[in-house]
Amino acid sequence: MEEEVKHNPQKFKWNKVGIYDTFADADEKRNALNEKGSLTKIRRCGEEGSRFKVLTGESIDKPKTKSKKKEKKK
Repeated sequence: MEEEVKHNPQKFKWNKVGIYDTFADADEKRNALNEKGSLTKIRRCGEEGSRFKVLTGESIDKPKTKSKKKEKKK
């Protein structure tokens, strides 16, 4: 029996805001961004997960259409 693989598209584009040495500093920045209504999360990074990065998410609603470049006539 073959199982049908369902496509799970990415719903958010995550952008790095900053990298902090302590979770408390990263949490302070995250809370400030949350007050503005931004979608945020904190992830570990650095050597052995010793640092923390704050990410903000932008919703991906529609696939972007490729713009066609106009050809120059000579």
